[in-house]
Amino acid sequence: AIVVVMAVVIGITVPRVSKSNDAAEEGTTQRLALMSLYESTNGNNWDLSAQMNWGSLNVNECEWEGVTCTNGKVTDLDKFDNNLKGTIPADIGLLTELVHLDLGNNTLSGPLPSTLGSLSKLTGLKLWTNELTGTIPTEFGKLTNTVLIGLDSNLLTGTIPTELGRLTN
Repeated sequence: AIVVVMAVVIGITVPRVSKSNDAAEEGTTQRLALMSLYESTNGNNWDLSAQMNWGSLNVNECEWEGVTCTNGKVTDLDKFDNNLKGTIPADIGLLTELVHLDLGNNTLSGPLPSTLGSLSKLTGLKLWTNELTGTIPTEFGKLTNTVLIGLDSNLLTGTIPTELGRLTN
């Protein structure tokens, strides 16, 4: 005997199961980190040219002013002398492919986020001429590819962590 079972389902939504898209997730994470910087540094008051495309839903973050990407990943963030005011967010550490970070000559204040120490590909960190306070995080000793760490002309206190003395570049 053949049994045919027919069912009519109306108004029930079955959630789709899909594999995560690493590239899309990375793009979302990058956008989150960049928007966190924008919001915590009073982005609406950056120099007008520095604001170009920031936060636009229709523009990929790799096309935002001061952002450079390689293969869709943020590798360079240059906001030198762009009227940034506020603090550097911990989310900056989510930009895991970052090679160069220049936030110098602004009015950034508050402590240096220890998450900067997780940016293992960073070769240049330029935060000079701001109003950053507190101590240099020991996590900066993990920046083994870094050739330049510019922190002068800030309000930092304390001693230079011994971990920085172990950097060879």
